[in-house]
Order: sequence, then C-alpha cells, then structure tokens
Amino acid sequence: MRRRNRRRPSNAVPCSGVGHIQSGAVFHPGTSFSERHHADCTRPANRGSKFDQHAARRACSRVPHRLARRRRSAFQSRQIRMFCDASPIWRFLTALGAEENPERARKADGGLHVMEVFPALALASLDTRFFGRLRGPRYNPDRKKTFLIADWGHVAEAAAREAQSLRCGKLAEWCYTAGEVIQPQKADQDKLDSVLCALIALNWRLRRREASLLLGDGKTGYMVVPASKEVREYLITPARRHMVPIDGAVPPDTIGHSGVP
Repeated sequence: MRRRNRRRPSNAVPCSGVGHIQSGAVFHPGTSFSERHHADCTRPANRGSKFDQHAARRACSRVPHRLARRRRSAFQSRQIRMFCDASPIWRFLTALGAEENPERARKADGGLHVMEVFPALALASLDTRFFGRLRGPRYNPDRKKTFLIADWGHVAEAAAREAQSLRCGKLAEWCYTAGEVIQPQKADQDKLDSVLCALIALNWRLRRREASLLLGDGKTGYMVVPASKEVREYLITPARRHMVPIDGAVPPDTIGHSGVP
C-alpha cells in the first residue's frame, strides 16, 4: 500500500472496532470487541439488516435513493437488498445479544446496543461539498471507471474533521493517514466506511438530537443518519411521498396534514 510522501504524527492507529455488516463477512472480531467494551457500546450496522422477504427494498431505503441519485453517489438501488435467512449477520446479531432501539441507545448509561446507519447518506451532512446535484463522492476503488482519487481524499478529510470535532484524535489521525493512500483498495474503503459508521453513532450519542434523524421505524426498517438542515429539508418530500416517518412521524404536506406511519 503506497502512500503520499507526506509526514503525519506517528500515533495514527487503524479503527478496528466497527465494520460493515455484509453477507460473507467475518464477525468474530466484532463480537470480541463488543464483549471487551460491553459496559457501554453502541455498535453501528451498515443499512439493511431489517428486511421484508417479499420486498426488494424497504420503504425507508427509497427516501435516500432520491438524494443519492441527485448527488451522483456510489449508492446504487440494486445494492439495497435484504439479507436472506442464511446470511452470517443473523448469527452475529444473535451472538451479540444487543438491544436494538436507537432512541434508548442514545440515552442509555450502559449496556450493549446496535442500530442501523447509512454512511453514504451521512456524507451529504458531514461536508457541504457532497450535497447538491452531481456532488456525491466517487470513492469506491473497485469502480475503476468512476473512481476519483480526489474524492477519496475528500471523504477521508471530512471523516477526520468530524472525528476531531468529536474529540477522537487518534481516529482523526487514522483518517488523515487513509487519505494519503495513493492506490486505495476496496478493503481500504471498507475501513473508511466503518469509520463513517462509528462517527454516525458518536453523533447520535454525543450531539443534540436535532443533529441526526431517524428515518423509518423499527417495524418496516430504519436508518440513523446525521442531518444538516439542507439534508433534512431535502428528505421531507420523498419521505412524505413514500409515507416514511422522520423522527417518528411522516412529514406533513403543504397544508399541514400529517400522514400516518
């Protein structure tokens, strides 16, 4: 793995406590980490664990799809597939034994908690460069034709600034170091997305409630994302169209009538 010849403090360390929840993934390290930090741990899981076997996509996934298409994001509709009964995530979540209730996880004094997050959507709130028409970053190195090394650096920089603002200095240093990789591989993106998942959870736990939103619900599927004013306002229209709650209620229409989740 080659890096740009730019010096950084030597105490940069990789983030090893969070990861993608994907079919075919290995979850033993995540379980071990959670056991070591069981006293107070909120584990973010990349979107998609709640599912309806008879639906290709959950309603809550249709809402960010509109924003992602507008941003030219790496997010693809065909990727929003629900996990089958044989997927390893279910064995992992069963072994984890965590409570899945985002609102309680935000206020809990202890315990083990899990919640779904969406790193690609979070980027639009973490950096204004990623919000707007055709402004979604192309930082997936597996997509050779669309990958942009500048976008890779911008995402890593945004994650570093967010980590620094949350007083996670070593995590910020890891992000700066990741941004200096000249030829990132898919594994590097997985690590960077894992950091984004952790930052979403930290936002949820440490910042005011209005800084994040809960899209969807526990019955039909949900995701927790940081929400700038612009992103929150943009999501209102698709949420209303698909009758998806935002923070517990379907947004009202133009004459003030609320939908019923």
